[in-house]
Order: sequence, then structure tokens, then C-alpha cells
Amino acid sequence: MKKIILLFLLASSLYTNAQKEFWGYQVVNNPTPCQPGFNDGKIIKVPFDGLEQMPETVHTFTSDGSQGKLPQGRLFQASNGKLYGITSISDPGCPTIPTGTLFEYDLALSKYTVLANNLFIPQAGLIEVSPGILFGVTNRGASIFKYVIATNTFSIVATIPQYGNGLQPRFKGELMKASDGNLYGVTDHAPSSQNVQYFYGGIYRFNPTNNQITKRYVF
Repeated sequence: MKKIILLFLLASSLYTNAQKEFWGYQVVNNPTPCQPGFNDGKIIKVPFDGLEQMPETVHTFTSDGSQGKLPQGRLFQASNGKLYGITSISDPGCPTIPTGTLFEYDLALSKYTVLANNLFIPQAGLIEVSPGILFGVTNRGASIFKYVIATNTFSIVATIPQYGNGLQPRFKGELMKASDGNLYGVTDHAPSSQNVQYFYGGIYRFNPTNNQITKRYVF
């Protein structure tokens, strides 16, 4: 019993010592997203030492949006150890600002790389369903995209059937992987079984094997 406890404590100590920094975004709620340079977002890090100090800027997003602007969701570390995230404009009425991007940040090389630049108002962050396979939500939350790290391929794999004025339903927040291997997400609207538009949210399921989206519940 003592050997087991000692091994556990050693593993915990090694894990704790490895967590030396917190990484994330610094973004001010921008009331004028069409105005470049107001606050385009930054990737920052702070030491994991319990001391209060100013964060260090690792990367500043460009004011013209060509390399991404206004990051959304979380900064996600994939199984390969690299960081991935998305950027998005906050207002579709900004024709001079490019669409959102999917990017990679290599911690070993301190290198920022744009992987895809055709995201339209992506929602929330990314999820890694299996090693090297990332999923996220774009098109204001109506579509799910897939990115394969090994082949550097980006594709829209599914879109929720739209009702009413063509703006519902939309995924809100990140998708979640359940124990059945499928992804689930909450939408802002969901039609009834008779396709009557309800102004209530719902739960939708996405099967990454066959790329099928299915409505599971209407609130």
C-alpha cells in the first residue's frame, strides 16, 4: 500500500511541475469590430506560480484580420501538444474584414500558422474527437466543420436543416463528445416533429462516422 501511495504522489508531483503556465486569450468586448486596431485580440500566458503578475503577450492578431482577428471560444491543446483555436469577426456587416480563421500555435517553435481562412462567424471552440481530428462550428453555428491535422484538410461536413427565415437552428457553445462516440450540442431554436418553428432551444446529435445531424430533443 505504501508503494502505491508513493508512486501516486510522485506522478502527481511530476504532473504539477509540468504545468508551469496558463495560456489563453485577451480580448475586450469590441463595440466597433469594423474599426481595425481597437482590440484585435492576443494570445497570452501567465506563470503557474500563484503570484499576481501581468500576462505575457505571445501573439497579437493583425488589425486587418488577414491572419485572424477576435478569437472565439477556448485555446485548445490537441494530442500532438500544439495549440489550436479559431478567430471570427463579430459583425457580418464588416465587408473589409476577412472571414474567420482556424489556426495552430506550435509551442516548441513559438510559431503561429493559419490553417484555414474560410470560417464565417464560427461559434465557441474546438473539440478533438479522436487523435488529430478536430471539429468545430461555423456559419453562425449552423454548420459543423472537420479538420484533419495529418493531411491539413478542412471541410464542412454537416449543416442543420434551417427553418423559418433561414437563421435557425444554430449551435450555441461548444460541441461535447458523449460516451456513445457522438457529438452533442445545444441550439437556440428547434422545430417540432411537425416542423413547426419553436422559439425554444433543443439538443442535436452529430455522428462523426456518417456526418449525420439528428434532432434529439426540443425544450
